[in-house]
Amino acid sequence: MVRPPGCNPDARTRLGGSIPPHPTAWYRAITAERVGYPPEFVDNENQATPVGVDTAGDVSKSAYNENRFSEINGKCFDLDGFHDGEVRGNTCVNKGDAGAYPNGHFAVVFNNNDPRMKSQGVRIIGNTFEGMKFGGVFLIGQGQTIEDNTFTRINTARCNDRLAFGCLYLQTEPDLLRTGIYLSRGVKRLEETRGNSIRGNRISGYGMKARCVVAGPGVALKDDVIAAIHVVRNPDKLQFLERQLSGA
Repeated sequence: MVRPPGCNPDARTRLGGSIPPHPTAWYRAITAERVGYPPEFVDNENQATPVGVDTAGDVSKSAYNENRFSEINGKCFDLDGFHDGEVRGNTCVNKGDAGAYPNGHFAVVFNNNDPRMKSQGVRIIGNTFEGMKFGGVFLIGQGQTIEDNTFTRINTARCNDRLAFGCLYLQTEPDLLRTGIYLSRGVKRLEETRGNSIRGNRISGYGMKARCVVAGPGVALKDDVIAAIHVVRNPDKLQFLERQLSGA
């Protein structure tokens, strides 16, 4: 695994990234709570995972903005097939510990099961995620923007110190489920992952000082822009860091 030299504002590499077009379809201002409950109703036999907002197929020029989710026993956003769109200004908050979410997951997962699409040009901007069982973002593809997001209490499962939660999903990728933002080539269909911009995000959680941004096999962080990553040891200081980033 490759990680930047310390997760701080000076840990950066440089490469220009493309700006995706503005979306034309909107999924906005939805409020949902207790998604994936009761857990015994989840189709675990077929490896189903509850999701706040899910996509499938080939989905472009769409936006998931200003939605409010709480107590999600799964993922906040599953972006399978999603490209050239945005996820902006959402909140997804879990207040319990890892055991309260048997199907708990990442906040945002990129995926590309549909062979007609490429994961590219997605903007994840200004969102707030709290209490994710595993990581913050599972990222694949090119030209993606992960900017000005707040990730609080990431990795409540305390991977890999608590293997009972299934932390070692892939033995060859031990950082997969314990990283703030994990760059990967994918799972079922491999993508070139490069030219992404990861800027101005605030991350706190178990082990985040060492693993705020990590690249998996076949991905090089030097091929992406990584700048101004603030690891927050004490979430009470988050407001101060936000003022720093805004120049106030």
